[in-house]
Amino acid sequence: MIRVACPTCRAQFDVQEAFAGRTAKCSNCGGQIQILAAAPPPVGVPAPPPVPGGVAPFAGRPTGYSGVSIAGFTCGLIGFLFSLLEVIPCIGCWLLPVSIPTTLAGLVCSIIGLVTAKKANRKKGLAIAGLVLSIVAIIWAPLAFFLFLGGLAGLGATAPNMGPPPRF
Repeated sequence: MIRVACPTCRAQFDVQEAFAGRTAKCSNCGGQIQILAAAPPPVGVPAPPPVPGGVAPFAGRPTGYSGVSIAGFTCGLIGFLFSLLEVIPCIGCWLLPVSIPTTLAGLVCSIIGLVTAKKANRKKGLAIAGLVLSIVAIIWAPLAFFLFLGGLAGLGATAPNMGPPPRF
């Protein structure tokens, strides 16, 4: 196996010796990697055994989602759903204090998950989805709340004039 590093993002990969002299595309950033021939093994060191089947899996593939990415997506989704429900009367005033912290937690966890996924060569999909959901919820939650308050204020403005209150 030949150990190569991407010159752009510095991610390291193990590549089979059969690919020596070729150029490959980095799975992390998309940059070009020149695969140089491996140095001959030192004298007295046995060669590594061949890989069964002749083809080794590419070591640079993302492995899975991190727990922080999953938490960021979950909090972002819950905050997004709560922010959508804020326009419903009698529910919106109760959900705003819950949706804002949940959405902010989703935003922070998604950013941390995205940075961690890039460094550890893990999948980034849930972190990106959590980030987008959190940003949309952060923008929508105050708007929905003020639309709800505006709707309540509008109800008082459209009430018919009933005259002065009765005297007892």
